[in-house]
Amino acid sequence: MFSSIFYLILVLLAISLSPHGETVTLDPGVAFLISMSLYAVLIGLICLQNISFRKGLQKNRSLMLGLANVELLAFLILYHFFLGGDQIFFSSSCHFSATFQTLFSVTLFFFGIWTFHYTASKPKRFAAPQEKAHSYASSQVRFILPFALPFLLLTVLTDIFQFHPFFDLSKLQEMSTLTDTLILFGFSLGFMMLLLIFFPPLIQWIWQCQPLKDSPFQQKLQKICERAGFKHPKLKVWTVMNQSLTAAIIGVIPPFRYVLFTKKLLHTLSAEAIEAILAHEIGHSYRKHLLIYPFVLFGFMVLTGILSLLFAQTIENTLNLEILLNPNLNWQLIVPLLFFLFYGTSLILYLRYVFGFFSRLFERQADLHVYALGVPPEHMIKALDELGVATGHTHEHPSWHHYSIQQRINFLHQTIQFPSLIESHNRKVKKILFAYFMALFVGACLLLSPWLPHLSPFSKIQQTFSHLSHSFNHSWNASLRYNLARKYQHDYRLTSHSAILQKTLEEAFESFDRGRTVEEINLIASQRLYKAGEVYASSILLTQIWQQMPSKDFKQQFLTQLFSFTNLLLQNPSINQEAIQQLQQEYERKMKTIKISKKGI
Repeated sequence: MFSSIFYLILVLLAISLSPHGETVTLDPGVAFLISMSLYAVLIGLICLQNISFRKGLQKNRSLMLGLANVELLAFLILYHFFLGGDQIFFSSSCHFSATFQTLFSVTLFFFGIWTFHYTASKPKRFAAPQEKAHSYASSQVRFILPFALPFLLLTVLTDIFQFHPFFDLSKLQEMSTLTDTLILFGFSLGFMMLLLIFFPPLIQWIWQCQPLKDSPFQQKLQKICERAGFKHPKLKVWTVMNQSLTAAIIGVIPPFRYVLFTKKLLHTLSAEAIEAILAHEIGHSYRKHLLIYPFVLFGFMVLTGILSLLFAQTIENTLNLEILLNPNLNWQLIVPLLFFLFYGTSLILYLRYVFGFFSRLFERQADLHVYALGVPPEHMIKALDELGVATGHTHEHPSWHHYSIQQRINFLHQTIQFPSLIESHNRKVKKILFAYFMALFVGACLLLSPWLPHLSPFSKIQQTFSHLSHSFNHSWNASLRYNLARKYQHDYRLTSHSAILQKTLEEAFESFDRGRTVEEINLIASQRLYKAGEVYASSILLTQIWQQMPSKDFKQQFLTQLFSFTNLLLQNPSINQEAIQQLQQEYERKMKTIKISKKGI
């Protein structure tokens, strides 16, 4: 079931990177109808798969669920990127277009998951009233629903503040100024902390958690909480996960902190095992693991920001050069897909190896908390063993977020023999956390360095980043710049000293990043050719700029430079008269269509 959370994250990422129909020419209504027809086929396919493989479904349920998740993700990528079915939400002037689009797409994913679990229910479920399978499928959707709510809330906030000059989240994500970067960092951390504090009551309501009924056993568990100084509203039964053997803790402040047990766990495991599991969950709270996790996730933001400082110029330059070398490809589709693949892969790897690393450390630390509460460690060993047996002797099964059951049992046995291992592990966790937070602080400083150049250490850092970024760009795109320079000479018939033309054009193309347009790069190339003495080639390229330049949506600074340089060439007596006439004609033709709205140009 946890695999659906990973796929949900990828779905949300695909939604956020969607080009909103800019890649297709279909009518919004037609695109939407085609998309929904394909979705209906997909839902039918998921049903057919479960019915056809009913016999092997229970043994390979996770595999079949993974297949359904992949199919739903593939459809939503097709829906957003290729068909542009979501453009129907942006065809009106509604201020909440992104919210409705996101809500609809997430609903499509959830309904697909619901369909899988409904049709994949055991045969005996279908012998019972239909509500039983319906209830089971709904509970599986309820489990993953809270993981989508923060993204939906962010989308709503983005729509609300999109016209606010100070708090436009879309603009803040560009991190173009120090203020924007600090606001984005502060908002991200604050948002995560507020969710961590106030979100648990909503989560336990969505998960239909019920208070653990008053009984001698419940009172015994409560005494363990009192002995630990662990305050909470009530111990809860985790009803949406009734078919699982698991427990969890959510919330960091006493009024909104809940320990959850599934019914199956309470009915399957012994009383001693349940007590040990409660001690384990209290250990997570005592060690502040839930407070640390947001900072672990925040590390991904810092890491991608630093990588952006190093490689953004190279990536942007590569894409711009490829677009000019292969203009027939649909780059409006390819570029967002490439970013989806990059960020999706990076996020999954970060969760798997970095978040998973801390999760395993914390789980082991929580296992050891039985010692602090006076619960015999043998009870924790018994709990783990009973879990392994009840789940089909899964003692050796690996997990990305836990050590295997057998590894956890073995370590507890070692601590019984060598009690010093307990404090040794706690010290190990403290050292790793100290190193991580130091790295996080240094990373944040590195990320802020471009906006603090007047301070001594930051100016040196910025120079280093700039040098490395330039070096990566220079070496990585050398062949692309070479091929594009050759293409320019061939397409525009730039004839003269080939070696000078080649070198000058390659140097100009190295600046093709940081939001520059093709016209701006061509102007830079034309100016450099002029300085290199290739006046005729410069005039030919300048003529092409006037021919291809749009009549509106130009930058005033660019237009000023273009006028100035054009007048310089028109007054140069050494240029071929035919070239001068062509430049003059294109200049005058374009000037008739350009409406100058500001003085001084």
